[in-house]
Amino acid sequence: MSGFLGGGPYLPITRTITAAGAYALTGDNYTVAFDCTLGSQTPTLPPVNSTNTGQIFIIKRVDASGNNVTITPTGSDLIDGGATRTVATMKSYVLQSTGLAASGWIIIASF
Repeated sequence: MSGFLGGGPYLPITRTITAAGAYALTGDNYTVAFDCTLGSQTPTLPPVNSTNTGQIFIIKRVDASGNNVTITPTGSDLIDGGATRTVATMKSYVLQSTGLAASGWIIIASF
């Protein structure tokens, strides 16, 4: 559920993902937190196409382990011209779909 609360927007946060391995992001996700203490994790973005133009994901890493959170697009899609992005300890990426396979997912913020 999303909407406005007290004049400001609010959007759902997907539970913190703790299981090692792949996690397929869907249209039901918005902010997804990853704790890779138990092992590296690979959130996979949905394919870029006209039906998800403008879709935004916030991927947040919430641990300081030596494991990785590696964001991976589907198929030949790209993230800002690259194949993957690794999320640094306690950092986040905000990605948005362009809706065009040629330009793929773009990073609109990182913090």
